[in-house]
Amino acid sequence: MNINSAVNLNHLYPPNAITKEKDVSATHTKTIDQHKAIDNHKGIPENYLTDKSSELVTMACNVDGLEVACLTIDAALELLSVRRQYGEFYERLKDLRPDIASTGFGFTLDENAKIKILDSTEKLSEADKSWLTEEINTFKDIRQHVRKHSEMLIQLVETDIHKFGGKYNLNAQNFQKTINYGEILNEKWGGRWVSIDDFITKQVIDNAKKRPTALLDTYA
Repeated sequence: MNINSAVNLNHLYPPNAITKEKDVSATHTKTIDQHKAIDNHKGIPENYLTDKSSELVTMACNVDGLEVACLTIDAALELLSVRRQYGEFYERLKDLRPDIASTGFGFTLDENAKIKILDSTEKLSEADKSWLTEEINTFKDIRQHVRKHSEMLIQLVETDIHKFGGKYNLNAQNFQKTINYGEILNEKWGGRWVSIDDFITKQVIDNAKKRPTALLDTYA
């Protein structure tokens, strides 16, 4: 299946819903700061507890058998960062260039770790595509978040035998032919029993190059 082919994802939330999550998160953070978030039993600041919790999670992830689970969580968090920043970028794009925002473009990561615009509808001129490429690559930290998520996803395809069965070969060279972030983030998501990670997984299964022989299940 070609990643530029149409996919019906009618049960995803639109990008403007993405930005609302940031507002809620910012309000929550402000509330915590105002109340100085102190543990009433031990008098320990919450940021100290958070740091300690992070250390415990890191230690737990070093235990045999938990690497895949922890990598899955890290990848999901990184994808959430991509989703939030893309939501902000898309809202800005609608103000600056509504003609481009309405084209339904997608994006991925090329072999040079740069965001690449995908134009399956061929509605973008070369000049528009060049401008959009520059804008999205320089918007906040979205390029770094996409790069980190791609690296984690490549690792997961290699190590998560339960989900991918060791059947797929995903790497920096063929990533752009496999994953289209815009195909998901430009649409609604979050239908019953469906998550954004499920659609990423579906793209891997549908589009990734298959190995001649599946990897052995070393996690059994």
